[in-house]
Amino acid sequence: MLPQSRFDQMRTRHAEIDIEAPQALIWQILVDLERYAEWNPFTYGYSGTLGVGEPFVFKVRMNAALKLDAPEVFHLIEPPHRIAWRGAYPHWLVAATRYQVLTPVTPTRTHYHTWETFRGGLGLVVVTLFGSDVERGFQAMAAALKARAEAMHAG
Repeated sequence: MLPQSRFDQMRTRHAEIDIEAPQALIWQILVDLERYAEWNPFTYGYSGTLGVGEPFVFKVRMNAALKLDAPEVFHLIEPPHRIAWRGAYPHWLVAATRYQVLTPVTPTRTHYHTWETFRGGLGLVVVTLFGSDVERGFQAMAAALKARAEAMHAG
């Protein structure tokens, strides 16, 4: 669920889309992190182990000029509904948790919603500098997830 306070809403970036594919199929795509580079224009690399509390690193394409390694820790894994991770930074500096939620609409249609709220001392700075890049990345990932899942579902 998106943050309710006005303060957190200013620091949150999100994307959502309906996908014509079953929730279980989309979940398989979301947790197959090693294959993100095949379809995800925002996150083009991954190293780590899938498991709550496990650290990992995403390679993220913020924009045409900036790529970075993002150290993260899995925070929540609830198949086939939700997955979330947190930045592996001191929380007083930047506290950010990325959520990805799948909600079945029908047996073959799923609503995908992702968001991240940036808190901590530098949270507003991160949003000011990179918020539009993050939002574009989330939108691009959502569209690419839709395309991949619908193609796989169609066979």
